[in-house]
Amino acid sequence: MEQFLDSNPGLRSRFNKYIKFEDYSVSQLNDIFHLLCKEQDYKIAPDAEETLLLQIGQMVADSGDNFANAREIRNYFEQIVSRQATRIINNPNIDNDIDYLITIRKEDL
Repeated sequence: MEQFLDSNPGLRSRFNKYIKFEDYSVSQLNDIFHLLCKEQDYKIAPDAEETLLLQIGQMVADSGDNFANAREIRNYFEQIVSRQATRIINNPNIDNDIDYLITIRKEDL
């Protein structure tokens, strides 16, 4: 936005109020991930919770100017769902255990 406002000398003077939106915290991003799981009927295995939190923390620590907050988490969620689906398809002993089919495991992260 700063670059946009600097693109025209008269533009900045037309805006007299600014709102700064802070990035989500690691905890809030983790909550968003869990909300996505709930909305799509997935659950996270208890032993995967710590790894998930560490990975989200690493994403935030490595974030640059283009970090997209909740969109980054949504993209991460979609990658994990894809990995989870691959894991399930590659299991020759798959059965109709619904719990197995809806659970995101540590290896999916």
